[in-house]
Amino acid sequence: MPGSSSIGEPFLTSSVTIGRISREPQLDLRNKSKLRCEWKGCVYRNTFNRSADLIRHVKTIHVLPHSFTCDMPGCERSFSRKDNFMEHKLRVHHFVRRP
Repeated sequence: MPGSSSIGEPFLTSSVTIGRISREPQLDLRNKSKLRCEWKGCVYRNTFNRSADLIRHVKTIHVLPHSFTCDMPGCERSFSRKDNFMEHKLRVHHFVRRP
């Protein structure tokens, strides 16, 4: 049964729904030192040491790629991660957050 586990066998079910498309990547975390993305068509062949890194990879590369688009006039850059987007605004456009 998806999402079930015996004692001592960690599991993670990540469910993301985008419009009508529902994808449920099943991540087997039993061997935590060698987490690999098993998303169909993924060309990333390195492994992840932490489940959080694998989950971030799935979200930013497969589920919501380039979801942060720069809103500065004339700039067409887009980013998969908010921290990279904010760094771009600070570095390129000298944007400073208001307190």
